[in-house]
Amino acid sequence: MAQYSPLTGPISGGSQSPTPPPTFAPGSIAELRSFLSGQSQTAVLRHILGVQKIPNAPALADHMIVNAIDCESYEHDHSMLTEIGLASLHSRDLLALAGSIGCHAENILKNIYFYHFRLKENAHAVNRKFCPGDPESNRFGTTRFVTAQEAKQMLTESFQWAIDPADPGRGPCPVVFLGHAIGNDLDMLWNSIGFSAHQLGTIVKTIDTQDLAKEAGIWSGRPGNQIGLRNLCGSLGFSARDQHTAGNDTAYTIIAAILVVLRPEFQYQEDPRQSVSEVVEAVELHSQTSSVCEFGIAIYCTRCGDERHVREKCRERVQCSNCLSKGYDKASRSHATQFCLRQV
Repeated sequence: MAQYSPLTGPISGGSQSPTPPPTFAPGSIAELRSFLSGQSQTAVLRHILGVQKIPNAPALADHMIVNAIDCESYEHDHSMLTEIGLASLHSRDLLALAGSIGCHAENILKNIYFYHFRLKENAHAVNRKFCPGDPESNRFGTTRFVTAQEAKQMLTESFQWAIDPADPGRGPCPVVFLGHAIGNDLDMLWNSIGFSAHQLGTIVKTIDTQDLAKEAGIWSGRPGNQIGLRNLCGSLGFSARDQHTAGNDTAYTIIAAILVVLRPEFQYQEDPRQSVSEVVEAVELHSQTSSVCEFGIAIYCTRCGDERHVREKCRERVQCSNCLSKGYDKASRSHATQFCLRQV
């Protein structure tokens, strides 16, 4: 089990000893970025997973981390960022596996940290029409409510993860940015909270699961016709359940990416007693106790704004002045003014 979380520091109560900080790798992130520009996305991810090292790769390549991200915005106003999903995997945590990656890469998948964040300012805006999703149906890790400023700080820290947390002067880990149709998420983060991962200077490679699917021969659609996340997961033997929730979509993205790059060479160990779906479910359950996060708060009411209960248990008397002024008397008592969607 991984022992260092990018958002909490050392995890207490682990059954294993923390992996010691690696020796500082010489060379610059810019040099590594230049080297990886000539490598396929598949080759880079396989290097991180430790199944096939890239010949003559700079030593700094052995300190790469993967950050997978997915975002959700309100369907009637896409400037309203509602959710952020983040999944992080550190190549250092895979060293202890010594090649024992498990059936369908289960041992690798259980070293991923999964995070689900809901923006307090917009958590009341739930998509129900064009792209319905239930943010309360997050399956991986735990959900935290954060402000836009906290979200930006969280992302900044995630892309500046120190090679040695005890000695930040050794520099940050190079980051591989992973997503599904990732350009949409980059635009959303910049337009909503002003966050640009590329401006931090730590990204050395961007990987898109749609490109991985093409490299693996899973998808050969016409130009502009890309494989969807649901179909990609289905082709790998598991279902993407409760989609359009950022935490789930991020989890399925990184799981699919790992299975795609291992699939052609059959690097995972087949076991007729355990299906891919069963492995994904085991990873889901494992993540709910292993992915701890200290950013934000765990409880928030999107009806009244209280931090001691959730909407379903809210008994506060509220009235929305906006709805009341428009003659919606009954609706005005369903939420505080700050949570009125009639203003959108």
